[in-house]
Amino acid sequence: PKVTICGEVTQTTENEFSQSVYLSNTYLIYQPKKNQSKENQPKKISIENVKVFLKKKEDVPAGTVVLVSGNLERVGEMRNPGEFDARQYYASQHIFYFMKKAELNWWKRSWDFSGNCSWG
Repeated sequence: PKVTICGEVTQTTENEFSQSVYLSNTYLIYQPKKNQSKENQPKKISIENVKVFLKKKEDVPAGTVVLVSGNLERVGEMRNPGEFDARQYYASQHIFYFMKKAELNWWKRSWDFSGNCSWG
C-alpha cells in the first residue's frame, strides 16, 4: 500500500536508472479516521531507517528532511540457499524497509529546533 514517511537523508546513491536515498530517524505518518481519535492530527510511528527508491532524480543532500510517499515493504528474504541475503545485509545497517516508486512531497534542509520531523 502507498504510505507517507518522513526522515532525514543520510546518503544518496545514483546509477543510470534510478536514485536512492537512505533515511534515518524515519517515521510512518498516518491520519487516523475521525472516529478513532479525538484529535484529527497526523500520527507518527518510528520505523528507524529506510532505503527509498525515488521515481525521479531529486537534489536532496545529506541532512535534508523529506516527506515522501510510495510503496513501503520489508526487505525481502533470501529465496534460495546460498543466495545473497539482502535482509541480513541491510539489517546490519539497521535498514528493515524499502520504499519503492517514491515521490518527494516536501523537504527542508534540517530538523526543527526540537529535533522532530515536521511539515506544513
